[in-house]
Order: sequence, then structure tokens, then C-alpha cells
Amino acid sequence: VERNVISKIDKCTFNNMNQLTDLHLNNNNLHELDENLFSNLTYLRRLFLNDNFIHSISSNCFRGNKMIQEINLNNNLIQKLNGSLNNLLFLDKVYLSNLKLKRLSSNDFLNLPKLIYLELDYNYNINLSDTPI
Repeated sequence: VERNVISKIDKCTFNNMNQLTDLHLNNNNLHELDENLFSNLTYLRRLFLNDNFIHSISSNCFRGNKMIQEINLNNNLIQKLNGSLNNLLFLDKVYLSNLKLKRLSSNDFLNLPKLIYLELDYNYNINLSDTPI
């Protein structure tokens, strides 16, 4: 469903797609990622949300996505992560380039034991002062 004009996704959209492993929602018109939006996608491995207009991510947006390995949020309007990536135990790649991030906290990356790649390019106004790197 990439390259459409999807602007909103209802929470029940993915109710009967629990075997889905890859989801491409890139190049749409999404603005918000609501609470538990992807929680029924328990086998989801890769999620592409890049090149949208996302400015808000619920802290529980990815709850239930225990198998997710890769999330691409590049080229959006996100200013803060709200801990939305926490506790994704198999997440190993996160793309957060060209956002509007103002601040990253160590609390934005809790319990991510497999994380090996974090891309943060082109976040010009980001404050990392309390984030150990």
C-alpha cells in the first residue's frame, strides 16, 4: 500500500492480517500513529513508514510487535519518539533520518538488546545532552 494518499489508518485495519511479515506504508499522507495501531501484527518483521507527514507517534504504537526487526521512519515530521521503540526485543535496525527531532533521551531506547544500526542523519536541531552514546 505504498505510494497512495492514505492519511489515516483505523486500529481495526490489520485485525485479520496477523501473518503479515512486511508492511510498506511509505510515501503516503500519514500524520499520526495511534496507540496499538500495529499490535495485531505479531509476526511483523519490517515496517516502512518513511516519506509521510507523521508528526505524532503514540508511546504504545508498536506494542505487541515482538518480532519486529526493522522500522523505517525517515523523512517525516516527528519531533519526539515518546519511548515508542522501547522493549522491541528483536529490533536491530532503526531509520530516523531527516525528521524534526528536537531531543533524544536515553529513555527513547530502552530494552533494545539486538539494536545494531541506528540512523539519525539530517536531524539538525537535535539535543543529545542527556543521552549516553
